Amino acid sequence: MKSRDLKSKLELHDLWLRKRIGGQRADLAMYDLQESALKQVRLSRAKLSGANFSRSNLAGADFRGADMFSATLDGADLRNAVMAEADLRGAYIRKARLDGADLSYADLRGGALLGGVPVGPQLVTAADLRPTSLDGSSFKKANL
Repeated sequence: MKSRDLKSKLELHDLWLRKRIGGQRADLAMYDLQESALKQVRLSRAKLSGANFSRSNLAGADFRGADMFSATLDGADLRNAVMAEADLRGAYIRKARLDGADLSYADLRGGALLGGVPVGPQLVTAADLRPTSLDGSSFKKANL
């Protein structure tokens, strides 16, 4: 995705979050955003199913209530990110930095996308958090 296209989507999403005219919920489902610099990005309630955030800087990002079903967060920097109430079913979170992250009420059960279609947890295992750093993270009432 081109930088200006992403910037435009983020701006429209911010307007949507603030309930402003012309705002539009960000739909970045299945986008390849690996190695992106998105520190403190505001993507709460965004559609991010299957998005690839591998090795991205997402420190301090707001993913509150986001649909991150089967997203790839391999090696991502998620320090102090807010992922409360996010749908992280089937997310691949291996080697991510989650120090101080808030995963309260997040759904971390298994799940997968096959051909872009969600499938149930009976076919996959829950999020892989090995060897993820979790110092100071909150999992209050997270669905594990």
